[in-house]
Amino acid sequence: MNAYIKADRNNSETRNYTVKLHKNVKLAVDKVISELQSVASASSDSDVEENEHFQTIVKIGPFRNVLSSLGNNGVTYLAKSIQMISISNPKAAILSLKHIDLSNQKIGWKGLSTLSSVLSNSKFSVKTFDFQNNNLFPNKATVDMINNVSAFLMRDTLIGLTLSNNTLITFDKNKLPSLSWLLFILSSIKHLKILRLQNRLTKNFKLALGNILLDKCHGRENFNDSNESSASGLFSSFVCSKFSVSSKETNVAILPSRNNNVSDDGDNKDDKMDILCNSEDIVLLAGILTNHKKIRKLAINKQSINSIGAGALSKLIRNNQHIVELNLKFSTLGDLGLKVLLHGLLSKKSNIQSLNIASTKVTEVGLDYFSKELCNLENNFCKLAYLTTSSFQITSNTISLSMLRTYRESDIILICALLSLNNNKQLKILNIRNIKVHGKREVEIRKCFSTMIRKSLFLKILNIADTVLDANSGNSCILGALEDNLHLTNVIISRRCSNFTTWANAITKQRKTVPVKYENIILLIYIIQQYSFETNFSVDLIRYILKFAEDERVISFPPKAPTYFSSGGP
Repeated sequence: MNAYIKADRNNSETRNYTVKLHKNVKLAVDKVISELQSVASASSDSDVEENEHFQTIVKIGPFRNVLSSLGNNGVTYLAKSIQMISISNPKAAILSLKHIDLSNQKIGWKGLSTLSSVLSNSKFSVKTFDFQNNNLFPNKATVDMINNVSAFLMRDTLIGLTLSNNTLITFDKNKLPSLSWLLFILSSIKHLKILRLQNRLTKNFKLALGNILLDKCHGRENFNDSNESSASGLFSSFVCSKFSVSSKETNVAILPSRNNNVSDDGDNKDDKMDILCNSEDIVLLAGILTNHKKIRKLAINKQSINSIGAGALSKLIRNNQHIVELNLKFSTLGDLGLKVLLHGLLSKKSNIQSLNIASTKVTEVGLDYFSKELCNLENNFCKLAYLTTSSFQITSNTISLSMLRTYRESDIILICALLSLNNNKQLKILNIRNIKVHGKREVEIRKCFSTMIRKSLFLKILNIADTVLDANSGNSCILGALEDNLHLTNVIISRRCSNFTTWANAITKQRKTVPVKYENIILLIYIIQQYSFETNFSVDLIRYILKFAEDERVISFPPKAPTYFSSGGP
């Protein structure tokens, strides 16, 4: 308990209001008022942890008898009592009232309005308000009631609010409370950190609230810890029927929840069903996470994202630069969803370094579009370094990548485009040996590889043996890229290459400062060429192998043809 007030019992007669109360209810309210003591220690915001948000100063019930709930009359009696004490004793510690729990009390709009009119006074600084499972039925509110509730909810002091299991709005435009009113309240509370809204939220409400929060944050150019206090609408913690987010989480994971399968007649079945998030839920989630300060990784698995949810995620990763990893594995994204997501992912405001789109119904068309967008980036401001698709996986632990024959042309081009960004400092070895591509895309493959080789700063070993890249014709762009690259130490080609001098010159052209032992490794190409058609190793070749072994270099050969030649060992 943070603060207590002790009422003056001599003034108890002044609290005899003309309201009809159940005996148990009146006794409970009188007990709460009388137990409020005069000494209180003010609590700061830092004292309010999430698991303590609903510690209460004022808590009525629960009552065993359903008829003993507070109702409108009981909460009116409570409100007038609090008001009377604050007026009669201006220095009373009741002004330090921090937490109120009036859940499950069958209070309607009339009672909430009366209590709100009292608590909206600047004398009070209520921090958390739990009002779940009450009788806030639609069409029962008047303009004055809505105004009183609005004045209380928009107080700067409120940081925790629970309105679960209440029918808060009506969809009749001519009646109150309206959808626009609730959206305005929730998006205008300046310091609200925890919102619990476990209601049957409509699709329009989710879309509207999510987009309001996203657009509200979009106006801020720089989002960092320095302007945390000035940010509005801070739903750092949020609970609804589909997902929950904690302010302390660094890894936010949205997974399918389990629930009993209820038939149309209301009978529970033995089996269970997965509750999935739809695109409107993803929009709401993105709006909630827009101002989340501790999030680093976001995983949305086995959910329906589609283009609408992808658009919200695109805004989210532009607004919140704390997010560095996005995992959408097994979710429904599609080619259109990926296209929309890339608008935010490839922007200069994005800080995403790792993306997982495996099993998201993204086809070769979507991957081709992804590759083109990466290649068309004018400035290298994109921080994407690691990528996982249904075909390949490049993570922070991937040091060597060997492409398989099952890789499509779109996969190969996407890998080249990703490595061209030079954000991946871990991958050192790239092996595309024996990869076959369609004749119509050979020119495109050569162009992408030459661009990757020319820009690569961290790749050390490249195996292009028996591919379209080391063919005797059409490899001029690859040779030109090798001339410009100063970081590759090993290039592996196949025996079918007849122009070894051209390859050696391309490798050594820009490497005049490389030690002599590196030149000897280039010379190995000619030695192997001389003995490549002999069945057994010659004595001279063995001498060369032993010589390189002294330099701590290992030279290996496959037992059968074809033989591969390397600038530093296969």
